[in-house]
Amino acid sequence: MISRVLFSLLLIVSASAFPVFITIILGIIGLVLYKNYYELIPIFFIHDVLYGVPRTRYFGFMFVMTAFAFVLVLLAGLLRKQLFHTGPMKI
Repeated sequence: MISRVLFSLLLIVSASAFPVFITIILGIIGLVLYKNYYELIPIFFIHDVLYGVPRTRYFGFMFVMTAFAFVLVLLAGLLRKQLFHTGPMKI
């Protein structure tokens, strides 16, 4: 539990001080290390509030990292469910 809190604090510092690719890499590491790592969504929202700019290539949408975090969390949940399925095997 304490490692999850410390990792979340590191990710908050990363969202506010480090380049975006380091924040994305740390976010993916958090999704791999911790089950149901929903903290990623508000942290990426903070990143969008601090640095988000409406871009024409995203049709003026400012919260690209937040949408990316939603997709990452959903994808991680689906992959985790498929990879670590503990029920009876369906044939």
